[in-house]
Order: sequence, then structure tokens, then C-alpha cells
Amino acid sequence: PYFEGLFSSSMRDADSDGLPIADVEPDVFEQLLSWIYTGEVTEAALQAKDMLEHLIMAANRYECGGLKLLCEAKLCEGLTVENVATRLVLAEQAEADQLMECSLEFIKPNAAAVMGTEGWKHVVSGGGELMNEVLAFIVGAPSQTTAGAGKKRKADEAGLSAQDAEVNAEVDEMRAWKISRLRDELQRRGLDTKGRKPELVGRLEQVVRDRIRLAEEARAAAGKGKAGGGSSSSGGSSSRSRFTRPAATH
Repeated sequence: PYFEGLFSSSMRDADSDGLPIADVEPDVFEQLLSWIYTGEVTEAALQAKDMLEHLIMAANRYECGGLKLLCEAKLCEGLTVENVATRLVLAEQAEADQLMECSLEFIKPNAAAVMGTEGWKHVVSGGGELMNEVLAFIVGAPSQTTAGAGKKRKADEAGLSAQDAEVNAEVDEMRAWKISRLRDELQRRGLDTKGRKPELVGRLEQVVRDRIRLAEEARAAAGKGKAGGGSSSSGGSSSRSRFTRPAATH
């Protein structure tokens, strides 16, 4: 999408013979192009020193969502006490929510050791927002990611319809889910699993709204049928067929 928009932009010099790329190293951009044209990168390339760190930044910069997911998964697999603080900072810079979650979960039981590493200095120098996120996670307080969900309110208190109140309740619950569960739910429905957490929640919110709308339409149709003397064996599907809970938390 990034390059499509760039090449079609009227701002690009029509007489230009090329497109300068100044913010990505040649070997990293080679893997980026490989992904764009083939949907693959070589395992050997991913194992090169610092390749994953540079590649996830490039994937984020040039909107290669699938490549970004791959890099996130690889970086999550390789977390250690020595590198987790650096990867936490990387997750914030690359807008990589799953890597952020994995890093926080790794830090929580290893906080003392992690805070003694060189990488922790980058967390401290990164500003109060990231530090607050780490400390909130360690003590179990609501993070900035989930605090915005707000409290669930009754429909009459919020001035909402019953349907909107039900949607809000389910969406509030989804915001507390891990990235892996959100993506599992989206994949199960054949929906796009790429993007940041608010985007994933937004797609599932639309699923909830569509489900409730269809259930209401079915009940209305059944009611009309009964009023007209018709009979219907279906009592109207319930709008409360919520998302299934997994046997184990991801």
C-alpha cells in the first residue's frame, strides 16, 4: 500500500528514474523487496545480526503487515534477560503491540535482573510513558492501553440502547484480551489479522454489531409472522451468542 500510494502520487517527480530510499540499509531493503514480491524471506537472512530489529522497523515504515507479524513472532521467541528491555523499546518504536505484550510478560517475573541490564537504560531514557507501562504491568494496574476502555455502564445510565450497551460490554472485554487471542478470533472468522490492537478490536466490534443487528432483524421478522397468523419454529436467535472462551489463555 505504501509504495502503491507513492508511485501514484502526483507529488512524485514524473521525470525521475528512481526512488531514493535513505532510511533502510541495502541488505534490509533486499529482504523487504523479497517479501513484497514473493511473500517470503529466507531464514538465513532473518538470523543475521540485528536483521529482525531493522526489518520490523522497515516493515512498519513501509506498511508490510505480514512481514511485521513474522518479525514480531521471531523476536518474541528469542527474548532473554539481556535483550528484552531493548526489544521493549523497539516494540514501542515499531508500533508492535504483540512484541510489547511478550516483552512485558517476560519482564514481570524477571524485573530485578532486567533492570540491571544495559538495555534498561534505554527504557529509562525513553521517557515516563514507557516506564509507566512497565510498572503498571508489573504491579497489575490498568495500563494506558486498557485504561481507556472505561467502566461498563447500564444502558439507562449512559443513555444508550440495549443493543449499544451490549456491544460496549463485549468491546470492553475484548480490550483486555491479548493480541494473540484477538488475532485467533479474527482468523477464525476469515478476517484481517494485521494491525495494532485498536484496529483488531475495531474489526471484532463490527462482528458484534453485525451479529446483534441480524438477530434483531430475525426477531422482528418472526414477530411479524406471528402477528400475521403465521407460525415459526424459531424463537429468534439470541443476540447474546458471545465470543467463545478458549480453554487456556494465550
